[in-house]
Amino acid sequence: MMVIAGAAAIGALVWIGNSHDRLAQRFMFDLGLAGTGLISAGAQVLILIGAWLMWRSWPRGDQKTERSDKQSGDEQA
Repeated sequence: MMVIAGAAAIGALVWIGNSHDRLAQRFMFDLGLAGTGLISAGAQVLILIGAWLMWRSWPRGDQKTERSDKQSGDEQA
């Protein structure tokens, strides 16, 4: 969810920067350079943390076999 929110924020910033729509130009000037930079940095952090959390929660086969080997060794003893 964090990755999606970060990607949506960056996508919105790209739309604001590239669009010639009056609403996008108004957002660009209302946010200013510092605001867009902070939003961009925050969105990148969200993407990185979300990707890291997904990577950490991904099941790995080698860890399961090590745990099952340890459990089967304990049961045999």
